[in-house]
Amino acid sequence: MKKTMTDVSNGILNSIQYMVDRAISKAKFDRTEQGTIIANLGNNQYTVRIDGVEYAIPSSLPSSIITYLVNDVVLITYFQNQNENAYITGKVVK
Repeated sequence: MKKTMTDVSNGILNSIQYMVDRAISKAKFDRTEQGTIIANLGNNQYTVRIDGVEYAIPSSLPSSIITYLVNDVVLITYFQNQNENAYITGKVVK
């Protein structure tokens, strides 16, 4: 099968996108995403849905300062881009 210039260009672009995505996923910077509170697990831990997947994530603030409710939209920070270092940093105010 003969490759066209479009096929070659798409292959190069896909390779570049792969390398960029991989480099970003390993970068050591904080990143923040939005999620929705699904449940309060107690002990300052919450079940949060992010992009359709549920995670148990602690809050950075004690429950004496803030308690999140089911369906609250919250900000989750991943310290140094590490999934195991995620914590809730606050509530999204609409």
